[in-house]
Amino acid sequence: MFSDKIAHILNMFLYSIAHILNLLLLVFAHILSMFAYNCELVLHRREVIAKR
Repeated sequence: MFSDKIAHILNMFLYSIAHILNLLLLVFAHILSMFAYNCELVLHRREVIAKR
């Protein structure tokens, strides 16, 4: 009975850690994609300015 409770608590703890890591990865991926998009825009602007 007692070991079942410990296993359940550990399971919930690991699940919450996995969930938090998943959210952090999603946020990180979003920031990276926005940064890449921004770089692309800057490079495109430079090309346009260079063509003038």
